Amino acid sequence: MKSAILKKVLQVCAILFIGSQQLNAQLIEDFESGSKSSYASGLVTLSTGSWLLDEALIGSTNFDARNGSQSVRMDHRDSESVIQMNFDYLDGIGYSVQADPLVWGN
Repeated sequence: MKSAILKKVLQVCAILFIGSQQLNAQLIEDFESGSKSSYASGLVTLSTGSWLLDEALIGSTNFDARNGSQSVRMDHRDSESVIQMNFDYLDGIGYSVQADPLVWGN
């Protein structure tokens, strides 16, 4: 009887441990490692993998709002801008995606 209870407790603990590891998995891309200087559609290799930037570039001017030395600048005046990761993230996307959108020049 004690063996069966201990087995159940260990199973629950294993599930909770695995679940907590998956919930805490993060993919963070800060766009600091790549370069792309035009709005034309193109691939850029960043620290996490290959990304497609369409109507977007990696900017580092004084007018680019950034949290480091570079950021993605999107231009959607003529068409929609796209930032797309071109790789699979094995731990999944999780529950949220965070972006810090700001207006260029402010």
